[in-house]
This record gives sequence, C-alpha cells and structure tokens, in this order.
Amino acid sequence: MTAAADEQRNIFDFFGLAQELRDYIYDHLLSCTKHLKIGLNGRLYASAHGFPSANLALVNRQFRNEYVARSAPLARVVVDDHLQGYSDVGVQKLPTGISVCTQLHLNLYVVPDEPKHSEADMHAKCIKQLMKQLPRLRSSTVDVHLRTAQAWDKQALANDLAKIIALPTLSTLDLFHINFVPGEPIAGWDYSQRKGPVMKWVQETGTIEDFGEQKAEESQ
Repeated sequence: MTAAADEQRNIFDFFGLAQELRDYIYDHLLSCTKHLKIGLNGRLYASAHGFPSANLALVNRQFRNEYVARSAPLARVVVDDHLQGYSDVGVQKLPTGISVCTQLHLNLYVVPDEPKHSEADMHAKCIKQLMKQLPRLRSSTVDVHLRTAQAWDKQALANDLAKIIALPTLSTLDLFHINFVPGEPIAGWDYSQRKGPVMKWVQETGTIEDFGEQKAEESQ
C-alpha cells in the first residue's frame, strides 16, 4: 500500500455520518459563549451564544453551509444592564459576525421613580444603538428587574415600560423581583437570583398582567 493510500484511509469520513449526527456535532461546536465588551462606560455586559467560528467555517463549503445554517436559529446576544446611576451611556461597535444575530435578550434593572436618571431613557438609548447593528433581528425578549419589597409608583413604572414595549421586535416582556442591596458593586449583580415573574406583558392585548407575590412564589 502506498503512503498516499494509507493517508487517505486514515481520513475520517465526516460527511458519511447521518445528518442527525452531524447536526449534533454542529450544535456542540456552537455551544460556546463569547463575552463581548459593548458598553462605552463598562456598565453593559454582553455575551454571544451559538455563533459560528470563522476558522471552522473554512473547513470546506459543505461544512460551512451546514454549520452556519445550524447556527441561524441558535445565535443570540444576551445583554445585562448594570447602568444604575449612569446617564452617559453608549454602545460600542459589535464584533464582526455578530450582525447576523436574529435574537436579542435583555436583562434590565429599572428604578421607575429615580429622580436623577431615567433608567428607561438609558435603556431606550442603548437598545436603539444595539438594534442599528443587528439588521437581521427578528425577536427580542426582555426581563425587567425591580427591587424586591419596594412599592413603585405604578404610573411611573407604566411610563418606563411603554418605552421598552415600543421595541419593534419585542416578543416577550416579563417582570421579576431581585434582591439588590444599595451600595453593592454593580459588577456583582446577579440576575439569576430573582423571584417571578411577578408581571408579564400580554402581546395580544398590549397590557401588563400582574401575577402578585403569591403566584410569583408558586412559580419558583
């Protein structure tokens, strides 16, 4: 057997695998999370999920086509808002390749009656800058977080939410309670430690449904 034939025999026939197995491999390759620096003042934290690797897209044409096609429904950007008390916000240019994203998820912290800085105005400004860089965006989901056990002015909250609901791609908006201690370093905020949803935006009616504390507890 020649060296060339022996080398050919040792090449794994990836495309000889069933499509289901290839898709499983593509999904595994797309499971990595990439952290993005997007906030000009360091108060926005973002991560990209399900985006294809530029290097793997160079394997060959069939691999690239299947790999990229598999990423299309998975690719999303998640943004965590750490803007409390900052009015000079801005969004940097997103890395190459992120513009193909079709899904955006926002974790927002809202202080409806904050007299000095309008949280909703800061959110609206940042979201507008983000969406300009995501021309293929089809769906936006928003989780709004309110400080636990604090009574909010309902009209102020409604006014703030109206600016978020105006997003053209908004599909869901849920409100949660979060334990936030004044003076705690903003970088330490953890949106996974929350209770709810306590309220939800109903797309069909355009109204906010209040679940109340008891139902929120039951959902935990």
